[in-house]
Amino acid sequence: MQMVDFMIFYFYTFMKKLLSTKHVLFFTVATCLAMCNAASAQSVVFAKEPQWKFWLAFENADGQKDTVYIVFDSTATEQPDSLLGEYKITPDTTKFQVFFANGIGNDSTKVWAWPEKNKGGGKTIDALNDNYPMVVRWDKSLFTSSSLSYQILKAELGNTYTLFYRLGGAPFNLRETDSVILPPFTIQGQPARHFGMSFFFNDEPPLSIPPIYEAEFIAYPKPFSNYLQIRCPVGFDQIEIVSIFNGETVFRKENIIQGASLELTNLAQEVYLLKITNSQTNQSYYEKIIKY
Repeated sequence: MQMVDFMIFYFYTFMKKLLSTKHVLFFTVATCLAMCNAASAQSVVFAKEPQWKFWLAFENADGQKDTVYIVFDSTATEQPDSLLGEYKITPDTTKFQVFFANGIGNDSTKVWAWPEKNKGGGKTIDALNDNYPMVVRWDKSLFTSSSLSYQILKAELGNTYTLFYRLGGAPFNLRETDSVILPPFTIQGQPARHFGMSFFFNDEPPLSIPPIYEAEFIAYPKPFSNYLQIRCPVGFDQIEIVSIFNGETVFRKENIIQGASLELTNLAQEVYLLKITNSQTNQSYYEKIIKY
């Protein structure tokens, strides 16, 4: 038998054995497992179903979709919780992807697991290959779910667009509706992105002040670098600056009289919430400020 004929015969014999019932079953199971593993490479696996699971579903302008999850659980910690789906992923740079840009070793995750007892917090959402207009969807009824020991009274998405293009720099209120459109926009004539986008929540209702006071509050320049000037009505004597990303108070000053000049050289370059309070009436004015 010539070598070529022998190879053909050997290959035929091998395939005949492979296609026997026993081998077909093995081949089929192995193939299915491989396909499932490949398909779930970027899917979220919850080894433990969390106590509460909220999602933000993003749809790109070209129809590509991706989702991130915020979960609460009594077993969650402030470290990665792999059982709750909070584990490192490697984003696919060829596709539209959304993920949490974590401070935990700069790892990216599709899930943010948070201790249910912590009634407030924030996280930055980033993306790859994003284009606009983009649609973001969620289920607002989850904020009053019986799975929670309290109601989430404030839930917001904020970014550069909301700061510069929405009235008063107001973020998107996730309790008002179940979706929002992120339009194309520019800053200084250049195309801009909606990411990194901040997700923020707590159990405190949004506060406001009567319109009569709004014109009396001035904070400038916007954005600011190292110094911030504030003017406010008599009686508003306390100033707080809070990080919009983690809710931490990074600056506080009391006993001010109709304003103050603040030196803020030690603050990081990010977005903050300025809170000015009347200590007698507990009435507060809020405004977003940016340090560059």
